Order: sequence, then C-alpha cells, then structure tokens
Amino acid sequence: MSLYEHLVAMPEEKRLNTLENLPTYLAEMGQAERLQTILTTYDFLKAKVDAIGVEQLIADYELTTDAEAQLIQSTLKSCAHILRRDKGTHGRSNKNPGRDTRNVLVLLMGWHGYRVGYKQK
Repeated sequence: MSLYEHLVAMPEEKRLNTLENLPTYLAEMGQAERLQTILTTYDFLKAKVDAIGVEQLIADYELTTDAEAQLIQSTLKSCAHILRRDKGTHGRSNKNPGRDTRNVLVLLMGWHGYRVGYKQK
C-alpha cells in the first residue's frame, strides 16, 4: 500500500491531523532528514494538497532551510493557481478532477530528480 493509499484509508480526522501536523512535529523534534523525506515524497504532497490545500503545503517548506526544499517551495508557489483550480476553488468545472494536480506534482518531483510512482485513475 502506498503512503497516499495509507493516508486516504485513515479516518478523516486522523488523516487531517497527520497531514496538518506531521511536518511541524518533525521540525520541532529535530528530525530534519525525515522532514526532508516527506516534503519530497509525491504521496505526501498529493494527499496534503487534496485534503488541505496548497497554501499549507507551501508553508511547510518554511520549516526547513534545505536549499532543495526551498526550490520545491518556489516551484509550488509558481504553480499554486493550477493546484487551486484543480480543486475547483475558482468555480470552474473540471472534467478530470485531480489530473492537473497529479501532472503538476509529477513534473515538480521529476524536475528535482525524484522517481514518482502513482496509479493513473
């Protein structure tokens, strides 16, 4: 089971709590490597954008001084309008909900040299 599937299978309250608080918890506990890992894991990014939104994900990158993480944050800021639109926050209908989010995140991770595995819907 992928991390994304694991998160989606969690009860909603637990999933939201995990997605909202895990980066801050890891930063406060001095677990920079684990923080870097989740901030560069497609499944975590996708789950967080889907459940909470891109703004809080972008804010998570403030918890690290890693140069690569800052580049990812900058790229997310540049693509945030696409991720928001994909969730329908601009009031437009989207015939393929989630597709733009997947595409943006896959490209983002690919640009930064990460292998991304996900299942197409």
